[in-house]
Amino acid sequence: MANQKWRQLWPYLIIAIVAVVEILPQILTKSYIVGIDSIFHMNRFYDAAMQIKTGHFNYFQSFFGYQQTGRVINALYGPLFAYFNGILLLIAGTWFKFQLLTSWLYLSISGWLMYRLAIKNRVAPGPAVVVSAMYLLSSPMLSWVSGTQFTGLGAMFTPLVMLAGTNMMRRDKITVIPLALSMTLVIQMHLMTSIICATALIPFFIVAFIYSHHRGQLCLDLLKAVGLTLLLTANVWGAMLELFKSNTLLPVAPQLVMSENAFNVINTHSYVLVPVYTILYLLVTIYVVKHWRQLNLFTKVIFGNSMLFLWLSSYFFPWNWIQKMVPGVAYYIQMPARFYVVSFALLFLMVGIILTHQAPHWLQVTKWWLATLAFLGIFGVAAGTVILGTVSYHADRVVDNPTNLKFHTKRPQKLRAALHSAHLKTALTDMTKSTPDYLPIKRALAPDQYFPFHPYHAYTVTAIKKNHHHVRKQVTQNGLRVTWVNSAKHAKMIRIPVFKYAHTSVARDGKPFTAYRTSKVGALIVKSHPGKNHLTIGYRASRWFKALILIQVLGVIGLIGLLGYRGLKNNHQKS
Repeated sequence: MANQKWRQLWPYLIIAIVAVVEILPQILTKSYIVGIDSIFHMNRFYDAAMQIKTGHFNYFQSFFGYQQTGRVINALYGPLFAYFNGILLLIAGTWFKFQLLTSWLYLSISGWLMYRLAIKNRVAPGPAVVVSAMYLLSSPMLSWVSGTQFTGLGAMFTPLVMLAGTNMMRRDKITVIPLALSMTLVIQMHLMTSIICATALIPFFIVAFIYSHHRGQLCLDLLKAVGLTLLLTANVWGAMLELFKSNTLLPVAPQLVMSENAFNVINTHSYVLVPVYTILYLLVTIYVVKHWRQLNLFTKVIFGNSMLFLWLSSYFFPWNWIQKMVPGVAYYIQMPARFYVVSFALLFLMVGIILTHQAPHWLQVTKWWLATLAFLGIFGVAAGTVILGTVSYHADRVVDNPTNLKFHTKRPQKLRAALHSAHLKTALTDMTKSTPDYLPIKRALAPDQYFPFHPYHAYTVTAIKKNHHHVRKQVTQNGLRVTWVNSAKHAKMIRIPVFKYAHTSVARDGKPFTAYRTSKVGALIVKSHPGKNHLTIGYRASRWFKALILIQVLGVIGLIGLLGYRGLKNNHQKS
């Protein structure tokens, strides 16, 4: 019995150990890597953590993070996952411990899920562990460790979605609940990755449909999975409808030349595909071409899907032409390189399949030697990236990537101390990031109008630069109470650092207040009498949104009850 349990657990233990080794440079040097998106997401998690800690919940507005401006971020960007990270932040107590905890946890989960994807696709346990370790060390997951980029966390659950895809192809059926749950997890975390993963399921479904003996049931189960996913993610798409229907929101910054944000092996102005991955793709392609007749249909589809998404993520896909035809893709897709999350997951699955595939002794030895060299190369890239992040931390710059960051202290040691401090807000006041995503604007902007609009400067001037009106903010049961001083002897219009959306409530002394207008990015410009002024800001969600969330909660309770019933029934049948 003990030997059987060890055989089941050893792959997961090894994967967890590899995850520790990946962040070991940070552990040994006590370094926090402030990457390109770190401050943005730290504000998200801090806001969620403080809502949990104080009990002052606001699903839509940020009253603790983002300079306490009442702007909408979490409702449109992985809301439930933000609260989950808020809980982890409270448990960890400092930003440094939080980064170590989340990096180890998410790397381990990605490896475990990659292992399940490999095993379920008939990869032997040894090769499955190897490719799982490769995956958690790979560029998609490394983007979280070194840059706090949510594409990396989308990659964490990508193997789970690919497992649902390969299952529908191999079993000639769709298991509704697993497919819906896998898509729900990705949607609740990172919407763009969920769209990419959903697209990657299409080839698997087409093959299953072509070879299916009961196509009607297959289509019906797909509709059930879609319906269940919509129910479980109502808070996400419901919030999008709530906000986009009533506001014109500033989109994320567009990429005006999309090919410059796609992978290439030559053009240094693009994302460069690291040589070890280029070589790995070439070796897998050579093997597949040479053994094409010996490979089954499922392996061919997995390989084809991987190469399709590599093409989509590359400089060689006609992104610039598509951008001219449909300018909006500059907003919605931004960086074509994101498509690599699917390609990498399926690439490592292919490596596992190839290592498991029976071959003459000399070829089997050659495959393992090449796999070992590939693993060492991938490990070297990961270790080098993390080490560079720790070097930046201990240098005067402290920050690994300072894009759009503003520092409010000139002492590096103060920044480092803030990242190890239990006073979580200190780091967010010492370093601020001018990210204007989802601010309410007066008219929609075409991609070529975005940067002339100067939204980053507008946000900096409104929310980050020191004001001269002694603005104070306090979170209360009724909302965010804002006080400021008009030092003039007459009433005048004063811009205060709070953003007004269509359903933002503005009150004074418990009564609706309307003596205001808004700036081009939605900041309140309030008619202020001489001396001290105050307002309370809140949010009035639509009734239909509240009803939708109630339906979602009931649906989740029903699903938990159904799964519990099935579990009890299966246990009873086994006994």
